[in-house]
Formats: sequence, C-alpha cells, structure tokens
Amino acid sequence: MPRSTERAPISTNTPFVVSADRAPARSSARLGFVVPGLGLGLVLFALARGADGLAVPHALATSALTPPLETVKLDPPQLEEIVACTSDMALVQRDDLRVCVDRYEASLVEVKPSGEEKPWSPYLSPPSTGAFKAVSKAGVVPQGYVSRNQAEAACFAAGKRLCSASEWRVACEGPEGTTFPYGDREEPRACNTHGVNPLLRLFGGASTKGFWRRIEMNHPALNQVPGTVAATGAFGKCTNGFGVHDMVGNLHEWTSEKKGAFRGGYYRDTHENGPGCRYVTKAHAASYHDYSTGFRCCRDPE
Repeated sequence: MPRSTERAPISTNTPFVVSADRAPARSSARLGFVVPGLGLGLVLFALARGADGLAVPHALATSALTPPLETVKLDPPQLEEIVACTSDMALVQRDDLRVCVDRYEASLVEVKPSGEEKPWSPYLSPPSTGAFKAVSKAGVVPQGYVSRNQAEAACFAAGKRLCSASEWRVACEGPEGTTFPYGDREEPRACNTHGVNPLLRLFGGASTKGFWRRIEMNHPALNQVPGTVAATGAFGKCTNGFGVHDMVGNLHEWTSEKKGAFRGGYYRDTHENGPGCRYVTKAHAASYHDYSTGFRCCRDPE
C-alpha cells in the first residue's frame, strides 16, 4: 500500500521535545547529520515544514524547548520575610519601623545543664533558678504566671528580646494602624476577650481582698478553668496583615519598659486601660506576675 504523505499539523504553541536517548531511528537517515549549533529559528522552521523525524540536540531540547521545572513563585514581600525573619516570626514594617515579631504568644521550655530542652507547664511560674527559653508555636497553651524580668531572660535565651512599646503596638495594629488587629470596629468574638472569672470559680465567696494576694493570683488551677486562656491561634480572626495572632485578649503581654508594662489585655479585660491595641497597664513592677501575664518576643531583621 502506498505510504501516505499527509502529515498532522504541528502546533508551535506546544513545546516539542524529542529526548536524546529516544530519538526516532530514521531521523539521521532523513537528515544525514545533526548540526550541533542548529539555531532555534531553524528548528521551528523545520518543524513547521513537517520534518517529523527531526532529532533535536539534547542541549537545545532541555534549554530552549523544555519548560523549566515547576517552582514556587513568591511575591517580593513574602520572599523578604523569609530572608529577614525565622519561620516562627512575622516581619512587621510600617513607616520607619521594621522588626521581626513572634507570631504567637510565647510558651517556655526548660533548658537542662546537659542542653536537653523540656516543656515547662504554662500554669506554673518559672523559678528564679534554672534556665528557660521562649518558644512561639501555634496550638499550645501560652505561658502565663510570668514576670517581665522572666520574660526578658527567656527571650534572650532564644536569641531574641522583649518588644519595645512601639514595636508591639505597630505589630498589633497591623499594616493599616487600626484599633484592633482586624479593624477599627470591635468584633466581640474575634479574640479571646470574654472569658470566665477563674478567681470566682475557684474561691467562690472569699473576700475580694483575698483575691489579690500573690498566692491566689498565681494558683496553677486558674488558667485551667474552662473558658479562660485559649491555645495560641485558636481565635482565627484575631490577627492582621502581618500574620501575628492573639495580640488582643488571651494574655497580657509584657514589653521592654524597665519599670514594667504589659499590653493588649487578657481574656477578662481589654478595655479598662485602653481599647484593643492601645491597652496598657503600668501599675506593676517588672518582678510582678499572675495568671494573666504572658509575653512574646521580637528580634531585629537579618
């Protein structure tokens, strides 16, 4: 039967690659030889003319006609964040401020003399002896019962530091500078701001003055009462464009002022000393701690 000379059309919109080790056996017979420096324009011309047996040189096939391997494309801000901050921190920048901030409220690990790290209970104040390091993780109970001085030491052990007042506030307000992380209008259930009163639950009809003694305010059962402190990131709307979580409510967060200041409120109060990101308490010394006090760390970008 006569061989058909009709050929299917070749689309120039689809990359055409013939592997070097699987080139048609008759290609060399039809062309006689392969020119190593064959230009791309000549190759496409030959394809359009119907050279169905063309063997494309391997170097040309992989560099000129083969699509590149699939890669993940990052926008410049995303790429900059990866370079500038570790994965547990977010790059916060607005106006002239640029800083890495923990994405989540800190938890603690105890560093043994051997270098072994063991999780520390978030319901116990760390003792004055021993070494503790701050950790920022999602889905864990953050550390309460911690003083400003203890928080500073834990940040330092992690290669970080406590955030300054301005760093903390910009991180909380987000790129748009809003009163709450998510906007200027409060959303009552966006953050953990309507928790139960654990002092009343535990101590019932005890005198109000008794509640303010150091031993009651640091009772390890307080933050284990249901409806009190939440796991980091549990309130999905309590974040902003920087990607930091829980900066309003859940736990107060110490900042670097030497005389002692904590910000953002906690699960029972986010208004008494200012709304949302503007909340600040300066009534306690740097050595003070109770069930409501927590922290997060900052670091200068690379």
